[in-house]
Amino acid sequence: MLGFAFPVDTSLAVLRLIGAGLFDRDPVIIAAHLGGVLPWLRERIGLWSHAIPPVPGLPPPVRSAGEYLDRLYIDTVGYGAAPLEYCYAQLGAGRMLFGTDHPYATPRLPQDLTERLPYTQTESEQILAGNAQRLLRLGRIEVDATSKSTHAPSGG
Repeated sequence: MLGFAFPVDTSLAVLRLIGAGLFDRDPVIIAAHLGGVLPWLRERIGLWSHAIPPVPGLPPPVRSAGEYLDRLYIDTVGYGAAPLEYCYAQLGAGRMLFGTDHPYATPRLPQDLTERLPYTQTESEQILAGNAQRLLRLGRIEVDATSKSTHAPSGG
């Protein structure tokens, strides 16, 4: 049941962070497991977030839940080509970070699936390293998109 529980737990945790007002402080949130079910339910959650009263004791949200979800980043671990392609189409390469789920399940499968995405060289660099570097304020790591491997730039 873990294959179901991890994505659902991820989704509930993100929604609770939204409800608690954390997203109003512009955090960088990277949700594992392709963002759980959130990419698929974004419109539904956004619509219902206006119809349901705010959490008692907390101020009402500034934006709809759907708008907060537009600020979410996800990793590429989903174990299926169709879900990964859907997230790529919905979110774009700029909101995806490469993940492996290592040491669980089959760590090589997420890489194999990511390599099959119809991305450009620039998008490949974003997913494999660039987005993580930008969000975590790291130095630049060069990405060889032809071999899909990363390496630190050589000194000199």
